Amino acid sequence: MALLFGTQKINLQQQDREPDAHVMKPTPGSADFCLTTNAPIGGVIAHLRELDIPMIDRPVARTDAVGAIESNYSRDPDLNLVQIVNYLE
Repeated sequence: MALLFGTQKINLQQQDREPDAHVMKPTPGSADFCLTTNAPIGGVIAHLRELDIPMIDRPVARTDAVGAIESNYSRDPDLNLVQIVNYLE
């Protein structure tokens, strides 16, 4: 189940299902979400480092339903997965 807000997306985790591998705390109310930005991912990563927010992995290039993306993954204070995406032209 997902909630869409323009180009932003929140994936809701179902309590009675086996959690996805990226779900750290599969509890009721947990979610992972994706935010899009026009800022280059390198700048996003630099900003996250300034705030001492650890990244899960290095930036990843892939294709989603809209097009080519570069994304970065980290966790929010509740350990929900946060994906920040920049669409490549």
